[in-house]
Amino acid sequence: MTRTLMVVMVIVLLAATAACASDDGDSRVTFEAQWQCDIQRMTFDDLAELDVARTAALEEWGLSEADYEAFRTELGQSNDLRMAVTTAYDEYCRD
Repeated sequence: MTRTLMVVMVIVLLAATAACASDDGDSRVTFEAQWQCDIQRMTFDDLAELDVARTAALEEWGLSEADYEAFRTELGQSNDLRMAVTTAYDEYCRD
């Protein structure tokens, strides 16, 4: 399977899950949990391909790079936020 096809598949998957995400929760938490799970299933020849995939996924979720970086900073400072991501990850990534 080509990397381009894999990226497109991940984008479609993330778009579908974004559409199903609960409005009650923080979409950034859901995005981070699902991104961390999905990224483990992909391979890239270089980091530029990873950046392209992440940017496309962020756009599908309606998040900007600035939003994501701010969230990642907040994530590093909040145990509660990390636990929320861990819980969402566990629920999404069970296999």
